[in-house]
Amino acid sequence: AILKLLAPKQPKQHLVGWGYNRHGQLGLGHSTSQKMPVVMDLSKWGVETRITHICCGGMSSYIVTQNHEVFAFGNNGKGQLGIGECGGRHKTPVKMTKLSGKHMSIKRISAGYDHCFA
Repeated sequence: AILKLLAPKQPKQHLVGWGYNRHGQLGLGHSTSQKMPVVMDLSKWGVETRITHICCGGMSSYIVTQNHEVFAFGNNGKGQLGIGECGGRHKTPVKMTKLSGKHMSIKRISAGYDHCFA
């Protein structure tokens, strides 16, 4: 999966993604792979502030916002989405509540195939 920010200086921001999506790692709400770039309106998934960092793991993806909110989507087979459970696939961004907010001040995430560091 490939994710790229589109117009990060604009008031309304979108993410563009394409490629393999069997586990929902593109955050489109489905698991159909995309041969061409697809623009995503992340506000419908609760991502309201400017994205400052994106990261892709093996079959999962992560977003960090200007307000230090962290969102994850895709495969969660080993708990790599950090949402307090193992298993399943999340085809839309899920807020990582333990890492979100000014109390943590997360700026970047680095993801391996089945693990992450922030």
